[in-house]
Amino acid sequence: MSKAPIPQDLEVPPSMAGRVERPWHYSLFHLCRELNSFMECWCCAPCQLSRQQYRLNHASPSLDIVSCACLTCANAMTGGLAVCCCTMTVRQNMRKHYGIAGSSATDCCAAYWCTGCAIQQQLLEMTSVGQFPGACCYEGGRGPVVEAMT
Repeated sequence: MSKAPIPQDLEVPPSMAGRVERPWHYSLFHLCRELNSFMECWCCAPCQLSRQQYRLNHASPSLDIVSCACLTCANAMTGGLAVCCCTMTVRQNMRKHYGIAGSSATDCCAAYWCTGCAIQQQLLEMTSVGQFPGACCYEGGRGPVVEAMT
């Protein structure tokens, strides 16, 4: 029985290629050093999270308007807890996809204690690896200069 050839354009995420984990390119508290991404993540969190999740699963950036609307409504009904939970889920998916070191506990703490900071860190991470998820508040894609975390 012969195996089918692997397509050449298939990109294997680092987490699947091996268990070598790297740190985030940006600190959790990058905040005002990147005002565009700061405003995007603090003012448009539900839409940015839906963009990040969509980009992790698709080849091109787009806004999943249904996901954004549902998250906005759920967030209003739960006093902000829905965005915290979604941030943690997207963060876990992103760490697995890009092979970033961390744990569910650190994801939970970042999502709960500094939701906007975590969403911004995720946006900058995706941008730095060439997978800009799109934004409502600015046009981007090249991303800021990467500052390696040590």
